Amino acid sequence: MAVRFSLAERLARRMRRWAISRHPSGHHIELTQRVIYIFPTRAGFAFLGVNLLILMLAINYQNNLAYAVCFMLGAVFLVSILHTYASLSGVSIETAHCDPVFVGEDIGFRYQLKAADRQVNQLTLAIHDADLRSVAIAAGGSASLTLFRSAVQRGWDDAGALYVESRYPLGLFRAWSWASLENRCLVYPKPLQAKLPPPLSPAAAEGGRPVGSRLSGTDSFQGLEDYQPGDSLTRVAWKKLASGQGLKVRSYTAEQGQEFWLDASVWPGSREVKLSEMTWQALQYHGQGQTYGLRLGGAEVQPASGRQHLDAVLRQLALSPGAAVPRSEEVSS
Repeated sequence: MAVRFSLAERLARRMRRWAISRHPSGHHIELTQRVIYIFPTRAGFAFLGVNLLILMLAINYQNNLAYAVCFMLGAVFLVSILHTYASLSGVSIETAHCDPVFVGEDIGFRYQLKAADRQVNQLTLAIHDADLRSVAIAAGGSASLTLFRSAVQRGWDDAGALYVESRYPLGLFRAWSWASLENRCLVYPKPLQAKLPPPLSPAAAEGGRPVGSRLSGTDSFQGLEDYQPGDSLTRVAWKKLASGQGLKVRSYTAEQGQEFWLDASVWPGSREVKLSEMTWQALQYHGQGQTYGLRLGGAEVQPASGRQHLDAVLRQLALSPGAAVPRSEEVSS
């Protein structure tokens, strides 16, 4: 039994690779006859077996009613092929933007689906290591679907091929397709609070200031920015919110000498622990509205503040050596 299962599994994987290779990868695909496959389900085979049994009884007893039932069920069986195929035909799928996450969080891979001139019922989609999700689309309409998967490694996480299936209307046939879509998400290192304060910079040994220490001075008000998740509530402009201008946060520009540095060359610990602690420290600086920079290997992000600066710092931390890369880049390299 184990050998049969192994052979069936290898055959399924080979079939999947062949199906994916039949059309080029991209951010958009339309399901046509060339990429749609259809096969009876277990219920379909059982339905066909019962129909054959009725046919044998009709032949044996020369019963006209049995003939009528047999031919009617046979017609239903054949017509369901067309309806099941039509439930996938003409559906177009397009990838949407994926918001970055931290290791350990769920990645939300987004897809935008559009139907042709017919209504789509019970369309099921899935990616590798993710649960099946179903959606219905009105004729000529569209629908959004998000498939979640846990992030296990920093860097780029590729959703891989998208599995699309329909068993509508009777479940006698399964029509499916493998859509080779490029949909990837950036995964930041998991924030980890450091047990010790930020280490000293090389200049500290010569009487300089510690990495992350702050000199005297005050911040100057720069302007208002749209609120982003993670911004400190102490910087929210509540009066602007009350006047109906939306949720805004105050941004500041630090005067010269008010800089924090995240320097990997003096940060203790292993590479991944170091990156996790620096990620946590960057989030702390951002929440406090501080000005900070990053030195990581040969890359350097100049001191600044704001959401865009935080994204740039986290991106450098996520894509430092040892990060996961998309499957497409692995193949090309």
